[in-house]
Amino acid sequence: MALVGKDEYATYPQFLFSVGKKKFKRAVHRNRIRRLMKEAVRLSFGPMSNQNELKGVSSVIWIYTGHDVPEFEQVYKSIRKIFHELVAGNR
Repeated sequence: MALVGKDEYATYPQFLFSVGKKKFKRAVHRNRIRRLMKEAVRLSFGPMSNQNELKGVSSVIWIYTGHDVPEFEQVYKSIRKIFHELVAGNR
């Protein structure tokens, strides 16, 4: 779900969110999923940015590949899990 690029001089990573048009024909659904992912990243990234644990990560691409519009809790848990894996792999 996430691709990561590394850069020695990046202070904060940039995030890109993608939802496929082939699976979600209506823009309303694609935008809803992107908003859920952005909010989950905002809530998850806040505490980590102060600790500088993602130093060196310049970009993260989030691609939603599910078939239905998820609930916020599901998205939040998935993004937290990926953030913890990024932090563990970055040490």
